[in-house]
Amino acid sequence: MSIIDFDSWIIAGLGAADRCVFLQRAVNTWSSANSRVTSLPAFDLLRAFSRLSHYNVASSLVSIAGPSTEPLHFHTSHVFGVATKGRGVLRHKIIGQPEELRTIVEEGDVALIPSTVLHLFETEDNGIFEYIAVEVSEKPIDYQKHWHEDALADKGDAA
Repeated sequence: MSIIDFDSWIIAGLGAADRCVFLQRAVNTWSSANSRVTSLPAFDLLRAFSRLSHYNVASSLVSIAGPSTEPLHFHTSHVFGVATKGRGVLRHKIIGQPEELRTIVEEGDVALIPSTVLHLFETEDNGIFEYIAVEVSEKPIDYQKHWHEDALADKGDAA
C-alpha cells in the first residue's frame, strides 16, 4: 500500500469519525536471522491529520486474553490497532446507533478507532491477541479508557 493510499484511508476513516474502520492484511512483515518486524504502512501525518492543530503520538503494546466483562470504552485520541499476534474480536458501536457490532481482527490487520467511538477488544476463552496501539491526538495522550458517561462531556472537545 502506498503512502497516499494509506493517507486516504485514514482521512476517509476520520471523516466518518463515528465508527471503526478496518484494513485486512495491511501491515508489512519480514524476518531476518533473529528478528521479525511488523510495521504499519508509512503515512504523512500532516496530510492524514490536517485538521489537528498540533500532534501528540504515542504507542503501546496491548495483550488481550479472553472475554471481557467491562463495558465498551473510548479514548480521547485516535487509535490505530495494529494486530501483531493471534485473533481477536473488536466489539464496537457506530455513534448514535444502539446495536453493537463485532469484527474479527487477525494478525496483519489494522483497525482505526476514531476518538470517542465506543469499543473493546477481546478473545475467545483461551485466546491470545496482541496489537500495537498507535495513538494520535492534539490533546495530551492519557492511555486511559473512558466510559460512556464521560462520552457526552468530552464529545464537544474530541479531535
